[in-house]
Amino acid sequence: MREYIIADNQDITKAGILFLLGGLKDVGNITEADNRAELIKEFRTSPEAVVILDYTLFDFSGAEELLILTERFPKANWILFSDELSEEFVKRILYSSQQFSFVMKDNSKEEITSALQCAMHKERFICNHISNMLIGKQHSVPVENILTNTEKIILKEIALGKTTKEIAAE
Repeated sequence: MREYIIADNQDITKAGILFLLGGLKDVGNITEADNRAELIKEFRTSPEAVVILDYTLFDFSGAEELLILTERFPKANWILFSDELSEEFVKRILYSSQQFSFVMKDNSKEEITSALQCAMHKERFICNHISNMLIGKQHSVPVENILTNTEKIILKEIALGKTTKEIAAE
């Protein structure tokens, strides 16, 4: 049973999340935080909680501050739940910690519920909108230019089952 902290200062969003959490099994205590100070206070009593955070509405100075919190509370999981997240921010967070999931406020009820369930089981969830944003940029680079010739050879050798020592020896 996991505890949840709803870190959003929009009442309608909080009500919607509470409704969706009410339909899930094994949901523990649900608390709310309207700012960063309240969030840290809630973490002190629930360090393993799932945090549902609208980063854009909170008083964080940047992604680094958010990542410091993940180091301070390593057993927590985060769902970044927002209207809009920049690609640069998403990449920074996504590649820095496995604790983060991403879902947008305009996603379907099913997709938001999936994110809540994944976080409950300490699994990462990335909504279709964020996936498409990240994948869409990769298609602009020709496939043959993604890897160097040496990288392609190494990848082929790995696929053939060779160890890194064997590949390095060759």
